Amino acid sequence: MFITLYLGVALMTMSAFIKEKWITMILSFISFGLYFQLIYGYWLPYLLFILGIILLIVEFYVPGFGIPGMLGIFATTYALYWYHQDAIYVLLAIAFSLFTVLITAFILSKMKYSISISPQFILEAEMNHSASSDLSFLVGKKGKAITDLRPVGRARFNNDIYDVLSEIDLIPSETSIYVERVEGSKIIVRKENK
Repeated sequence: MFITLYLGVALMTMSAFIKEKWITMILSFISFGLYFQLIYGYWLPYLLFILGIILLIVEFYVPGFGIPGMLGIFATTYALYWYHQDAIYVLLAIAFSLFTVLITAFILSKMKYSISISPQFILEAEMNHSASSDLSFLVGKKGKAITDLRPVGRARFNNDIYDVLSEIDLIPSETSIYVERVEGSKIIVRKENK
């Protein structure tokens, strides 16, 4: 039963890195369905859990931490508690799920995958840069995140503000960063190691 939960979490994490997002998301939802034993009628905890996952995905793209994130955390945690009635089990499941996210993201980044964001999630300011403008001059530049990068946000380089994409880390605002590479109009950054 544990395995289907962590498989679902790994597949959901993979959907942030690969282009065929819907395939891994559907497989993830199926895996969560196996975890919640839908064949035995545990639909309500499953639906609450899926709602929580969707709210967490929405929060991932919204600058700052807000209502979708809080509701998502509450919904997923409560769904697990409702299903198991064991707080210790829920805490362990959440801890191992976070570990699964980190390991999956690390492995995919080592395999040279980067977070793949659909165009509608790119912040509007990026649209101010024409697709033909060459942003390669930013590679190696150091700057500071002016919003949380979750993974998309804004950063300042000298006096200019750009929309950027964090490849792996969720980077809080005011963190020193540098531009690792530019892919078309995507500016991909990482934390600057002190």
